[in-house]
Amino acid sequence: MMWLTKMLQDKQDSSQFTATCRFPSHMEGKPLALINEEDLHCVKPRITEDPRDVEVTLGDEVFFTCKAEGNPRPEIVWVRDNNAVDMDDPRFQQTSDGLMIHSMEASDEGVYECMAKSPMGEVKSQPARAIFDKSKGKSL
Repeated sequence: MMWLTKMLQDKQDSSQFTATCRFPSHMEGKPLALINEEDLHCVKPRITEDPRDVEVTLGDEVFFTCKAEGNPRPEIVWVRDNNAVDMDDPRFQQTSDGLMIHSMEASDEGVYECMAKSPMGEVKSQPARAIFDKSKGKSL
């Protein structure tokens, strides 16, 4: 980003264009030509706590932890077997530090990963498996 700022500063009197900062949020609207290196704190997302494998029985609640950091703060998205988790299903609840699954069903078994996304990039967590302990299954 500093290469662009430097170019804008060097060409300021002869060029006709406008560029403003959008991230980080405290810099929003500031002309890029006025930004210095100390102003830029953008950091790629990084997973700080990965989800772990869990052994569950049908009907149980399961919680997968996922914590991430970055600047701007990354959005967390959950995937199961490389497909987006259906967050419209009321059994799935995203929390500030993970994913809660209420009343586990056989179709919920699989590999879960969280993805941290921001304008600076995206990163996936280590995979975590939800494995049913069939010897303890609740009768349906």
